Amino acid sequence: MLVELNGFICQGNIGNKAKSIVDLNRAGFKVPTSVALDTSLYISATKNIKNKIDLLIDRLTFDNIEIISKQIKILFSNVTLPDDICLQIFDLLHPTDTYLLRCSIDGVDSNYSYAGLYPVKININKSNIIENILECYSSLYSYNSLYYMLKNNIDISSISVAVIIQKEIKTNIIGYITSMDPVNLNTSLMSINLFNEKYKENYSYDYMKESFIYEDDYKIVSNERIFEIIELVKDIQSTLGYPVDIELAITNSSIYILHTRPINNILYDNKDSIYRKKNMSPKLFMYSLVNDTYTNVINEYYEALKIKTQCNPVTLEFNTCYYNVKDISNIIDSIVDYDNEYFYNNLNMENPIIRKNTFLKKIRRRKNIKILYDKIDFYIEEFDEIKNIYNNKYTEYCSLMSKVNGKDIEKIWLKIVFEDYNNIYKLYTDLKILVLIQKNNLFKELEPYLEANEFNSIINIIEETSKYKINKIFNELVKKIKNDEDAYKYWFSSSTLKILKDYNDNMNSYYHDEFRSFIDNYGYLSYFKFDLSESFYVEDVEDVIRDIKKQLANFEVIQDNEIERLDVIKKLQNDMMDRIYERSMSKIQDLQQLIINLSELKDIISKFNFIVKRFSKTLAKLYINKKILENESDIWYISINDIYNYIDGEIDGDCLKEKMIKSKIYYKSFRNYQPIDNIGYIHEFIDNYDYKGRGLSTDIVKGRVRIIKSLKELETLTHEDILVTKTINTNLLFQLPTIRGIIISDRYISNSTKNILRELKIPCIILDNCSKKLSDKSYIAMDGALGVIKKIRK
Repeated sequence: MLVELNGFICQGNIGNKAKSIVDLNRAGFKVPTSVALDTSLYISATKNIKNKIDLLIDRLTFDNIEIISKQIKILFSNVTLPDDICLQIFDLLHPTDTYLLRCSIDGVDSNYSYAGLYPVKININKSNIIENILECYSSLYSYNSLYYMLKNNIDISSISVAVIIQKEIKTNIIGYITSMDPVNLNTSLMSINLFNEKYKENYSYDYMKESFIYEDDYKIVSNERIFEIIELVKDIQSTLGYPVDIELAITNSSIYILHTRPINNILYDNKDSIYRKKNMSPKLFMYSLVNDTYTNVINEYYEALKIKTQCNPVTLEFNTCYYNVKDISNIIDSIVDYDNEYFYNNLNMENPIIRKNTFLKKIRRRKNIKILYDKIDFYIEEFDEIKNIYNNKYTEYCSLMSKVNGKDIEKIWLKIVFEDYNNIYKLYTDLKILVLIQKNNLFKELEPYLEANEFNSIINIIEETSKYKINKIFNELVKKIKNDEDAYKYWFSSSTLKILKDYNDNMNSYYHDEFRSFIDNYGYLSYFKFDLSESFYVEDVEDVIRDIKKQLANFEVIQDNEIERLDVIKKLQNDMMDRIYERSMSKIQDLQQLIINLSELKDIISKFNFIVKRFSKTLAKLYINKKILENESDIWYISINDIYNYIDGEIDGDCLKEKMIKSKIYYKSFRNYQPIDNIGYIHEFIDNYDYKGRGLSTDIVKGRVRIIKSLKELETLTHEDILVTKTINTNLLFQLPTIRGIIISDRYISNSTKNILRELKIPCIILDNCSKKLSDKSYIAMDGALGVIKKIRK
């Protein structure tokens, strides 16, 4: 029940706050001596009132939170801790020290921050520790906590609480740090707030640019101590691998980490673009390798279609790569009238862009459609030659692997990356966009004759029989086995290892010749295995056997899909004129061939990924000898263009090393962060704004200004109002009625309050002298992320 947090063993029932203390101790950071009372003690202590609490929680609504909270608090008056546990707790406390108590929530704590909801008990000693532990337990059902969990649809019955007992550090300076800006997605901008008994001090520091964005004139601590704090925060985030809120105690000789909390509810708002996660390597080297080719393809389309060039078709956030859906939508809109649900489902767009089909746009589409069909013809007619060229190049590079030396590696590496890989990936990206355009083109053409689900049945079976690794040849092999009774029985009933042994010993003729042909065509260098930045294609015989057995088990599903597709095609033939039907079927067949070609290109790209990594490891050894890198894995933290500039003489080895170190810090800082697929959405800008402050929480709202000077006036607020006041705190947030937004003048708002604002989705702006600049009962529009305010009419 009592867990030492200064040790190296971390239990699963102590809550995330306590677990982070264990992680920090394990990494060697200075953390005050800490112990946790795990959740089993809370569960044991409250078992006699658990049923009564559950009955009250079942009745919980927003209207009765205060009443339910008080009734549960009365139940806790009968809760006690066992005498033996109390004695163990007393034994932990040194008579001359005082302690802090913190709640560490366990349950769904990984999804929510619970910031600022639970009290921190200070000046704790033997005389008052037990009653304060019980108060920590009951705080799980405080008004703020119940409101928060009800608002976020959290199952309250699944939540329990551990209590951290932490030695109190005697200091008069406390620091609250956020390691990134979660509102405007500045992933390297840390916010530092320092407090002593008389003064407050604010800093904003961008650790990638190595510069202060803002700093107060009055200094509570020296510049040397500020930079010590900055380096400490970088080390903490790099160790944990995700963005954090941090509380520090600063003494004359040391900086202690009191606790850390992951930054939750980061606001994925890029204002004018929709970014979706792209399936590519997160490390900078492989990211920039794909980014260059992807950007080139997008810009080539833009140039050919005379679309205004976009600057950032690909972006990098939280150590993960994203592509801009708006770029693809612009390309498709210039070729196909795609303003329909099918396109948005393809790209998972939640906020469709309203397109205007002007007469001029229709004329341009007719002209641009020629680009589409020229490309389709190219990828069908020239594909075999393309495939042979790059397979031959792959074979040549394989033969060079054991021969290349330090003198030639840079030259060969440049040719692989900037010529061959770049070209093959450009073809793949181009073809991928082409397939998407052709799908939308077909959908628009067949829309008068088919429902969306009928059209999808055609596309699905094409993709099922054409996609990577389960291609046309593979399915023909499976089909042949399925139609032979003896072969089917052998493959379906034999173990993978038995089939593998028979295959190696040539003991069985159940289509091993076709199977061997498949392996010879698609398998390569499977004995090379690396733990590198991106998985590469390896076709082991054993893996293929498993795939065939799996496909045999699902064969009836594929057959059913094929029958359904044939029914849809028959319906088309009945509903269409012969000429139109033949034209549409020709396009469907072309699309099927494009998807098959796309699968084979993906295979070649995977082979080249393998080659790039093999030669990059050799290049890394050269740079280790030159003292640029410390180990081989460091090469993945460098940008492709940085390596090119170094080889070309634009930058020296020291500069390349500095870039690598900074990138490594960034990547390590977000390696454990789990971002969602979408990091942006489209909404309007506020143009010609009147005031610019600092945004704390996203969204644009319009409403009536209400300048409040006393708590009694809160009762007069309505859902149309924007609260304007000097400051705001966590407790006050939970007392507010439903309002549009908040504007305050206090620049030293706590991190806990910022978290709650984001999680309750209340737009908030810090604006100096806001009550003087804005008039009571006037109307404004406010952007809670950008921090801008505009006066408007009612």
